[in-house]
Amino acid sequence: MSNSPSIVRKATPADRDGIWELFNLVHEENAILTQSKPKLNWLLDRILHPERILESDNGTRGFIGVIGPPKKLEGMILLCLGSLWYSDDIILEEYVNFVHPDHRNSNHAKTLVAYAKHIALETGIPLLIGIVSNNRTAAKVRLYRRQLPEAGAFFLWNATTGRPNGKDT
Repeated sequence: MSNSPSIVRKATPADRDGIWELFNLVHEENAILTQSKPKLNWLLDRILHPERILESDNGTRGFIGVIGPPKKLEGMILLCLGSLWYSDDIILEEYVNFVHPDHRNSNHAKTLVAYAKHIALETGIPLLIGIVSNNRTAAKVRLYRRQLPEAGAFFLWNATTGRPNGKDT
């Protein structure tokens, strides 16, 4: 399958179905816990329709960058504003950086990381990106190491299943 140029654009409401397709694929590949459609819809509404957020609402805000046409997205990065447990300072957290399996022979992942760095520079907010995955982890780590300074690692033990990703397979 051919790839679109690796050009990231800001997601719009027209991208909602394509984003959901990617949410489902990333969940199949990397999920640790069950997917909450109401929670994801709440988050999508806040990011795709920021004009609906009341000024007094201090809840989650974020950015979604996408590659490809609305109904056939080839990749996306989801970034949210948050804070670490020990600080009130705001940080830009990467929630999802995902390229559709049909388009992994592209520069999309690298371009999505560059987009995240651009958002961090534009906002002046530190960017935190991590990998919580047991699928192609070494390749993802290599990609991120080429783009960003390393600052730790993640480890996961699921006490319910005794498996690293919480799944039975």
